[in-house]
Amino acid sequence: MKRVFEEKKAEIGATLGKQAKEETENNAGKNKKAKGKAEEAAKPQFAIFAFRNIGRVIEYAAVLPANLRINSTLYRMEDGTCYVYVQKGGASYERYSRACIQAMEFAALYAADEQKIRYLEEHGECLIREKALKKLRA
Repeated sequence: MKRVFEEKKAEIGATLGKQAKEETENNAGKNKKAKGKAEEAAKPQFAIFAFRNIGRVIEYAAVLPANLRINSTLYRMEDGTCYVYVQKGGASYERYSRACIQAMEFAALYAADEQKIRYLEEHGECLIREKALKKLRA
């Protein structure tokens, strides 16, 4: 009787251990998905770059690929400084990121927060509202 009890105990322990392992694996998979979504949400989806003048913006637009699907808006302040608001749009994050890195060769990163966009809209002159870089490239 004792032997049967020990066998059943071992069998139940193995079953519980297997279930615990499966539950741990399932939770790990869910955590990876949640972590991936959180990382995607944490990536900036827009940036604002400050260019000395319109000529630098045109130079930057000329080096971008023709098929790049980012959204952009061009603003000019009274002192002649131009600001380009770049949004990820339909581009992959990698291509968007590459475009932002290229912008750093021609301009300074001004900001990546919503309040700066409102400031530009209120105090700057919007020269090109949609697809500014694409239009300047042509």
